[in-house]
Amino acid sequence: MKRIILILLSALMVLCLASCGKNNEDTGSTYKAESTKDAYGNSAELAITLGEGGKIVAVDWKEYANGVLKDENYGKDLPQEQYESAQKAVAGSATYPKALLDAQDIEKVQAVSGATQSYTNFVQLYRKAMESK
Repeated sequence: MKRIILILLSALMVLCLASCGKNNEDTGSTYKAESTKDAYGNSAELAITLGEGGKIVAVDWKEYANGVLKDENYGKDLPQEQYESAQKAVAGSATYPKALLDAQDIEKVQAVSGATQSYTNFVQLYRKAMESK
């Protein structure tokens, strides 16, 4: 009887040690954050997916104006110069996900002229999402 208990305890110990050696680096986990609407009705959402070793493998970044996704129509109802400025901001903001994927470090992502408020939101939401890890 003692021998059976000894064998079972040994097997249990081996399993425990094997599980301790696993890499629990958030593989395949997605972390999300969203902002509240600002005074102009703008908001944003960010989702970061981490792969093996904690590497960022996907970044989903969306910005909204009054609940509507900012896209090629954003600012279309404004005078031409303001529409162009709004579109410059949309284009600049769209570069942030790839920049983060390439750099793998939020501190290395640079603000784009015309999209600095988006940059501030992107960085804040990144930090908020990573806090939830």
